[in-house]
Amino acid sequence: MSEKIEFNEDFNKFFTINAGTICPVLNSDAVDELDDWAIWINPNEIQKSEELDQDSEFNTYINDKFYVQNLVTKESVLIESIEPREMYFTQESLDLLKKGKGYIKFKDMDSDTSLFEMIIMNNELTRPLYTLINLLNKGSNETLTYSEMAQIFTQLLLDANIDAQAVAGELIINRLIRQDPDDNYERPNFAKKHLEPYQIYTVIRALERNKSPLIGLSSQDIKRQIISDDLITKKHGESFIDPLFKETVSTDRLKEIHAKIHKRRSE
Repeated sequence: MSEKIEFNEDFNKFFTINAGTICPVLNSDAVDELDDWAIWINPNEIQKSEELDQDSEFNTYINDKFYVQNLVTKESVLIESIEPREMYFTQESLDLLKKGKGYIKFKDMDSDTSLFEMIIMNNELTRPLYTLINLLNKGSNETLTYSEMAQIFTQLLLDANIDAQAVAGELIINRLIRQDPDDNYERPNFAKKHLEPYQIYTVIRALERNKSPLIGLSSQDIKRQIISDDLITKKHGESFIDPLFKETVSTDRLKEIHAKIHKRRSE
């Protein structure tokens, strides 16, 4: 039940697709002077996944379409998928885009160049899994209440036939909640009679904007966190990974566990 990926007719003149990877066709008779052609993408249509600001694979993507352009004649051809879908830049295409100053030139490509990666959805499992990932990572959570998001999470677990309790999803969502506005990386006080305003972050944003500086620094966007004054003035929370950053760590508990295991084995 995997879905079929289809493009308009002009796609086959310039490209081929294999297992979700778009590659150039460099020996085609359908295009004259292929070295004069290049891929052009409107910079305003290039998107990045929530909170990921580095150029990297499965971070930078475009939706549905791009263009190939003859740099000599200025002729432009639209390449478009029949169904809406995301096309992710590979590291090769990002490097070529920078080299060509906004163009990915065919003369700079090899026959094995990978230009874009596309996710092929398997309707039984892959689709609900990626919907689940998008729910937690795509930044649309601010429009959902806690109960709404928990219900969607539970339904997606059922759709994907994942054998997990509903409370598992609620535990994940619980860690994403912050006050609104979030000035001090604090969670709302759920003990109050009337619930304070709150917002639900993505997983990536929740890691970075954690009260514990070590939780944030153990995720990503290290530079942005280090140069922020908040690292010194606001981030002073404790976390379960704090002992891992100590110069010395007590092994008393490990020795205690080892002694118990040894005793059981000898009985």
